[in-house]
This record gives sequence, structure tokens and C-alpha cells, in this order.
Amino acid sequence: MTNNNKSNLFIYWLLLIFCFFPFLNIFRLPTDSQPNALLLSIIILLFNYKQIKERFPVKLILFIFIAFIAFLLLCFSELSIESLFSFTSYISLLLVPLAVYISLNKLGGIPKNLFLVTIILWGIVALIQRFIFVDFLSFLLYRNSGAGLMGRGVNSLAPEPTYYGSILALFLIIYFINYTKKNSIFILGLILVQLIILSLSSTIVAVIFASILFYVLFQFLQFKISKTVILSLLTFILLITFTLLYFNESIEETRIYSIANIFINNPDIILLDESINERVNHALFPLISIYDHYGFPMGFNRFQNYIISKMDNSTFSIFFVNIELDHYKKIMSAYGAVFFELGILGFAIPYYLYSMFRNILNNKVYLFSFILLNLLLFTSISLNNSLILFVFGNVLYLKKQNFKTTD
Repeated sequence: MTNNNKSNLFIYWLLLIFCFFPFLNIFRLPTDSQPNALLLSIIILLFNYKQIKERFPVKLILFIFIAFIAFLLLCFSELSIESLFSFTSYISLLLVPLAVYISLNKLGGIPKNLFLVTIILWGIVALIQRFIFVDFLSFLLYRNSGAGLMGRGVNSLAPEPTYYGSILALFLIIYFINYTKKNSIFILGLILVQLIILSLSSTIVAVIFASILFYVLFQFLQFKISKTVILSLLTFILLITFTLLYFNESIEETRIYSIANIFINNPDIILLDESINERVNHALFPLISIYDHYGFPMGFNRFQNYIISKMDNSTFSIFFVNIELDHYKKIMSAYGAVFFELGILGFAIPYYLYSMFRNILNNKVYLFSFILLNLLLFTSISLNNSLILFVFGNVLYLKKQNFKTTD
């Protein structure tokens, strides 16, 4: 490859870098997920305008419709910083996956060395925070909180340990759908080590275990439980057990251990934990809202008032024992946001993912990735997180390539 070709491809490499590091606060904006990838996507789309006009991916027409509905809802909503940020999520949902799709076509897929270096960088920063200086490189982010408190893990280049865990889970999905396990096992090991030892996110651990349970249930219903599946599950359980035994004293001090202990001994009081309570509420009540409002969209800046209205209902009293209302101005869940703001139209996004994976769900790895991705979107991850949007564009690219993995 000539130097001229390399320079022409630099902008596409840069988009991938911005997607892999979604929290870098270059423009010093007061938000966790930064618009770096969105701004660069606009430039890439302008550069490739003729190509887009001639060969626009049909699957993304759905996102044009969603962006249009979001614009109408914005016009009838109270204008604020929160509503504008929420609206940009739907603009990003259209523009970033399209730019990622174009970039991966230009680069011939995800450059393996770039992905490997990315995983290593996240890990190095986390290791330094874990053993040397907990606030290492925190100036690169809008905020940095929760690292090491009450047994929590470190943040690496994310605002919180849970966000770090979400990024690792997304990297796990990217690994599964792009690379053959046989030739890229080192990358998988790096991701799992960070998940188990450095992130220590109870939310993400729960999501992964839930994904495994759904996966096993689906396989059981399809009568496809094979020796390979059983062996893989036993290996994973043994790995977790070994980690718990080897790091026994350290594990007892972690938030994962504390929450698991509460859940086992007193499952009825698990919602007294404010953090868990908020995550459950931000995922659950948008679904209840669809029922309450007959599927109609609620628009922006109305979630806090909806929660207040539910607090007066004794049926839901268990969900409001320990809450901070200021934390309900913004919906801290990707699916939660789209289901509340768009109503029944929000199901267009899981439908898009299903249409991408539909013909390959007989493959065990893709099935697990599909389940994990959908469950992650219920957690405290924003829809304008550029790594989520990268995955959306990545599956569109892989769909065109018939989901051929690389070494």
C-alpha cells in the first residue's frame, strides 16, 4: 500500500478509533458519550456522497424514518440540553452506522492490529489505575467516578466501572462476529481478563450470565444442546470458580460479591441498592409506559414526570424505596430511551438487529452475540455511544460479506 493510499484511508481509521474510545472528551462537552464519531461520520458521508446516493443500504432506511419521527417529537417537546442530546442519538443512529459501513468497506473489515492495540490500551490504563494511580488519564473524560469505591473495579477510559464493563462486553461481541476463535484466542483472553479482574462490574457479569441462560434455554428448546455447548459452559463456570477461589480475600471486598451475597440471602431487598434500583427502573418503566400510553411516543423530557406519577401507585412502591429523582431526567438505558421516547416505534431497532442476524442464528457464536447485544442495550448504556453504533454498522457490513470471519 502506497503512502498516498494510506493517507486517503486515515480518516476511516480515525473513525474506528473514535468508535473504540467513545468517551474521549475532545470538545469538553458535558456528556459521557462524546460526539467525536458523529462529527467525523458527517465528513466521511460528505466525501462519499455519490457512492451513498447510488448504493444506499436498504436496511438503514428504517433509521431515516426513526430520525424523522424523533425530529417531530423534538418539535413538540420542551427544548433543553437533555432533549437535544437525546435527539442527537437518533441522528447518530442513522449517520454513524452508515459511515462505519463505508469505512469497513474501504478498509476491508476491522484491521486486526488496530483492534488488538485498542484492547491492550484499555487494559494498560486499567492496570495502572488498579495498582498505581486510580485517576490515571481521567482528564481525558468528562467525569470519572466510582473507581475502587465499595469494592468496585476501575474505569480505564470510561466514566464508571460499569461503563468499562459495557465496553468490554461490546468488544466481546465484535470479537465473536468478526474473528475466528482459533486464530485470535489471545484477543479473547485479553477481553475476559479485563472483565473478570479489572472491571468487576456486577451489572455486566449479570448480563453475561443472563445471556448464557437465554442461550442455553434457546438451544434446549431447539434440541441443540451439544457436547461442545456443555463443555464451553463447564469451562466458563470453572474459570469463574477458580477466580473466586484464587482471589478469595479480594473477591469478598468487591461489589459483585456483596450484591451476590444480598441476592442469595435476602433477594427481596436487592432493590434497596440505589444503583441497582435505578438500572432496573430505567429499563422496566419505559416498557410499562408503552402499555400505559397504548404504544404512543412520549417524546423527550417527560420520563421524570412519568416516574413521579408512578410513585403514587402502591403497585410499584417496591421500585421507589431508595431513589434520587434528579437521576431520572435522562433515561440511562438505550432500549429504555427508545421505548419511552418512540413508544412502539422503538421496536424498530431490535427488529433491525434481528433482520441482520436472522439467517445466521443457527450459528452458536452469532446467537450468543445477538442475545448479549440485546440485553446490553437494556443496561445503562446510551444509544449515542459510538461503540454501540459501530456494532450496528459492523453487522451491516458483515451482512454484505455473508458474515465471513477473519483470522
